[in-house]
Amino acid sequence: MPSDALVDAGAVVTESVAEETTKVLGGLPTSVAPALNVIHRSITCTAINKGCSYTPALGDLFTHKSSWGAAGLEEYDVKDYVFWRYAVDTENWHPWSDSAALTFTNTQTTVYVEAWTRCGRAYRDTFTVVLHPHSPHNACTAFRQMWAENSPTPRTNDNSHMCAYPGSDFVMMTFAYDSEADSIHDADTVKVKYTDVKCYVTLAEGGPGNLAKVTEAELPLTWPSTASGRIQISKQLALELVHDPTTAETTDVKVRCDFTFKYFGSEETDNEPCAYPFTIKDCDAPELETTSPALCELGSPTGVPGPFEACSGNIFTTVNGASQLLTERKPVNDECCESSTALSCVSLTESASDSGVKRCEPSTPGPLPGQMMAMELRVDDEDVGETKLATSASPSAVELLAATALVAIAALFVVKQRVTGAERLARETDDVYVTLLD
Repeated sequence: MPSDALVDAGAVVTESVAEETTKVLGGLPTSVAPALNVIHRSITCTAINKGCSYTPALGDLFTHKSSWGAAGLEEYDVKDYVFWRYAVDTENWHPWSDSAALTFTNTQTTVYVEAWTRCGRAYRDTFTVVLHPHSPHNACTAFRQMWAENSPTPRTNDNSHMCAYPGSDFVMMTFAYDSEADSIHDADTVKVKYTDVKCYVTLAEGGPGNLAKVTEAELPLTWPSTASGRIQISKQLALELVHDPTTAETTDVKVRCDFTFKYFGSEETDNEPCAYPFTIKDCDAPELETTSPALCELGSPTGVPGPFEACSGNIFTTVNGASQLLTERKPVNDECCESSTALSCVSLTESASDSGVKRCEPSTPGPLPGQMMAMELRVDDEDVGETKLATSASPSAVELLAATALVAIAALFVVKQRVTGAERLARETDDVYVTLLD
């Protein structure tokens, strides 16, 4: 009697593996019809030849069964008369063992399964194991483009630095991230799923190695929950120039984020760390301020914001902590200092509608009652010492005017927190507006 008539034998893919196959097929960019003898599995690598493998036990992949096909043999245990074996890719046969470890590293691998009796082969079938790598993914590729400067005009005149917002001591930026933007989904691949992102900011006085001396601060991020789990973020922030005790010539910035993702069909997570270092500076020429610095207590990172300082939003500054420098979020709440000029915390044209950056600005444009009056003194090289001063003012008046101008210029450097030195002085224009006392 032929062996296949003597015994009914068969092997099938386990139910759990079949379910996983359905999930993997659903994660491919184009639909693939399932087949009974084809197993689909995903691997964490982005290519087959990058060292990833699928290593199940034989019993995890297949179950087999056998029964007598001929009558009158029921009193004998069929398992004692049927012997199973398997081979992977080549017909290098091994006796069946549910605990035998199999290793798959190729795109497709064939598994051969046979059942034998002493009368010959009772069953033979082949199964195919198909591996699907992940599509390439790297959030860092577009990380720099996620940070956009918000300014009314282009403020970066070269690639070496970014300019502060006009008239202010901070750079306003927006961090924008979409976990599905520019994602790649190649044929026969699955995709990772980004599940979280955490970002950090560090500010330090410009110079080699200074960023490493400062403790970073976290940028608070939230996003709406969606059924797909897609992350969409748009967060505005302001980065203050380092000004402890005086404004640094340049401020070095490092923004970094950790993008957390899950591999397809797995709870296993991994991180993609990305960083973007750049430099910011005040590109405005010095100008005289008419608001009293004494009342505003300018220059204190934790003080109430003064004229044209950030007063609301995610404002980052660096302070001198107990043991080291710290970058931190300023505790601002839409308040401005009480000065001789009424100030209001107002949104800028580029401010985001939700939790955007605001700054303190005069409530009424132009001089207000109670402010020091100003008059223009034009200092021209050809006029100094000649007719304009000689004929219009006495020596004592000129001395008083010059002294007042020096006081006003000194106030300028307190309010604007300028750094002294020849480079700063060279930036002053020929037109100087001098504040006069009544």
